[in-house]
Amino acid sequence: MHQDPQPALFGTVFGATVDLLSFRRSLGYRLVRLGSSPGDRSGAPAAVMLRPVTAEAEAICVAMQRELAWNLPFQVALLCRDGAVEPGLAEALAVGLPSVAPPRAAQVQAGLAAYLAGPRRSRLLVGPARRGVGRRPAAGTDAHGRRPGAGAALDLRPWPDLAEALGLGGVPATQRALRRALSALAPG
Repeated sequence: MHQDPQPALFGTVFGATVDLLSFRRSLGYRLVRLGSSPGDRSGAPAAVMLRPVTAEAEAICVAMQRELAWNLPFQVALLCRDGAVEPGLAEALAVGLPSVAPPRAAQVQAGLAAYLAGPRRSRLLVGPARRGVGRRPAAGTDAHGRRPGAGAALDLRPWPDLAEALGLGGVPATQRALRRALSALAPG
């Protein structure tokens, strides 16, 4: 007799509000990811929550929560700048996240390498970039001593403002400058 495989985890994605986070947590879900910008319809950042069923899914959930805990202060700062954080949301996002020590250099490098290797949005890179640039500030500078990569990561400036300040000819050029600056920080 054929048995249907059992799910390893359940997931949900929604516009993060204090009430919805609380409700989903009451059902056993845990926050593992936070969108990097306000949603078009809700104006709230997307929240990804998981409810693990298996031990393997539990380990994945714990690792994702640890990464979120490292990056949440940077993500909240970006969302506050964009006006996407309702009163109490920053505190509600942190509920249930583990207390974590700052990431080790190898973990920061892994975050930078993941960004450079694939299609990760630059706003999700803010935490690793700030930590990486903070450890090696000269690596983020160009020939004129400007810091196009570090500027985006350290100053939390909007792309158009940063492009104008650096005279780099627009957002795409500034984002390419960020990749170049951060590739100097990644393991060679």
